[in-house]
Amino acid sequence: MTTSEFIDHVVALDCARFPLIYVQTSAERRALHTLQQAAARRKSQFWSWSLTQGWAGVASIEKPPFPHAEGDPQAALETILKLDPKAPPAMFVLVDFDPFLEDAGIVRRLRDCDTLLRTRLHTVLLTSPRLVLPPHLATALHVLDFPLPDRAVFEELITGSLTRAHAQSKKIAPGMPDDLREMIARSLSGLTHDEAENILALSLVTRRQLDPALIAAQKTQIIRKSDVLEMVSTTDRLEDVGGHDHLKAWLREAQLSFSDKARAYGIEPVRATLFAGRISVVMIQLHRISIIGGMWSCCGIRHWSPWRRRFRPGSQRSTGAEAPAGRRRCPGRNGIASSAPK
Repeated sequence: MTTSEFIDHVVALDCARFPLIYVQTSAERRALHTLQQAAARRKSQFWSWSLTQGWAGVASIEKPPFPHAEGDPQAALETILKLDPKAPPAMFVLVDFDPFLEDAGIVRRLRDCDTLLRTRLHTVLLTSPRLVLPPHLATALHVLDFPLPDRAVFEELITGSLTRAHAQSKKIAPGMPDDLREMIARSLSGLTHDEAENILALSLVTRRQLDPALIAAQKTQIIRKSDVLEMVSTTDRLEDVGGHDHLKAWLREAQLSFSDKARAYGIEPVRATLFAGRISVVMIQLHRISIIGGMWSCCGIRHWSPWRRRFRPGSQRSTGAEAPAGRRRCPGRNGIASSAPK
């Protein structure tokens, strides 16, 4: 789901009178900005509440016509419940509200909101990095995952970062080659807007340019905090593998499937390739080891059984015995031979 699709979905839920929406995200600043856009589409007022600041309007400038209720989540919900049914349409966002969902009083007030707001033009949205769904609210809350930035957002961020940096220092070029821009935009995929913005700023401050190697190193540090993924760096190259010229040529050709031109043409990127032989099975999984641009920096060989056949240098065809009866030799793609049943 892209950001524009997310806005469309929130607008549709508001039109269909879903009174309680739970948005799971750690990108609070961008999520609030996106929800403001959804409220503007609906011509609704927009109010956000946090434990430290209470109720506030757009950019914390507009003052609400009701108590701030800072430090009191019960009072924040009570404010919504006491609104005049004929009050103007509005979206109320409760930021980092998940710790309060263990309170029976909070849960009860949210259930009251679910009942009352179905006939009003008011919507309550909860935001949090984690999903906390009490059994009493399982049917009342509609859960949404806030999407990460797409390629267009990252390219706009790259352009803005270069423009601002060039305005401060003429030593920094305001533009960059298209292929490098594409590579950096791909390398930022999977990051939040704030994380990508910080990495680009660090690269411009320390290197006076957008350095793909530095961006990859900083992304590795961010991934380490997840305790789910592990980044593995390698300096191996296809040139370090002897022979297998047909395989190398196909890998270089398949690498192009990750480009924007291939995507625009409708070509799906290659995921993995299985080579099966009469004696051994070789699983060559294509890993995007280097994050830089999502391009393959090496070929990751997962299960490489010892070859039982001899190969001519530069050829993938066996020089040993012919295929046994009941099986026939059939050419693979790009001349890579394989065995297959009749």
